[in-house]
Amino acid sequence: MNPLLSVIMPVYNCKEYIEESIKSICTQTYQNWELIIINIKSADNIDEEIKKVHDERIQYHSSTECNTLFSALKYGLQQAHGDFITFHDPDDISSPTRFDEQINYLKSHEDLGMVSCLIRCFTSEP
Repeated sequence: MNPLLSVIMPVYNCKEYIEESIKSICTQTYQNWELIIINIKSADNIDEEIKKVHDERIQYHSSTECNTLFSALKYGLQQAHGDFITFHDPDDISSPTRFDEQINYLKSHEDLGMVSCLIRCFTSEP
C-alpha cells in the first residue's frame, strides 16, 4: 500500500477558485491521500462550493477557533494522519502527477526531509 498523504488546505474567501482547486486534488494519479480543508471564517459562502465535490477522502472543518492562517495550518497538522504532509492553497491547481512525483522523489532520496515544486502562473485576464 502506498503511504498516506495528508493535504492541508486553509481557505478564506476564495469561493471562485475552490471547486477547481479541490478537483485538481481529486484527479491526482496518486490516490492514497486525505484532504483537510479548514475554513478561516470565510464570509463568501464557500461551504456551498466545497460541498459540490463529493469524495470520502475530503474532511471539511469550519472551526470558529481558526481565525488566522497559522492557526488553521496548526489545526490541519493536528488532524493529519499521513506519512507525508503537503499544503495546497485554495487558488492553486496541482498538475495530475504532482503527488506521485513528490512522493517518489522523497522515497528515492531518503536523506531529504522535504521537496517543493515549480509554479506556473496564469490568469484569465487579457
